[in-house]
Amino acid sequence: MEDKLLFTVREARALLGISRSLFYKLIGTGAIPVVRLGGAVRVSRAALERLTEQPPRDQKK
Repeated sequence: MEDKLLFTVREARALLGISRSLFYKLIGTGAIPVVRLGGAVRVSRAALERLTEQPPRDQKK
């Protein structure tokens, strides 16, 4: 991962390899916390690392 502390939504999505709609859904549920700087939305490297380190949840059948 890059040495940046904050990523744009586009950069964060690219790093995770997920769609725009899924990314915003994860923001809405609180799974990805964001930093708002004026009108800009940024995602911290720490938040992305925590997200990718979480154990998978049990899937409901």
